[in-house]
Amino acid sequence: HDLAVVDHMCDRFAVMLRGEITEILPREAIPGCQATHPYSRELIGASLEYEGTV
Repeated sequence: HDLAVVDHMCDRFAVMLRGEITEILPREAIPGCQATHPYSRELIGASLEYEGTV
């Protein structure tokens, strides 16, 4: 869940819930938390809060 690594190394990333991909997003979706699936938004939002970027 290290979004700084995702931002540095990936063009896109997948969010998984219970072993299933819920969404595949471009790395540009991270800063504004532009995910559409509720779990993706929750996961990204929590990670951004933890990193102090929100």
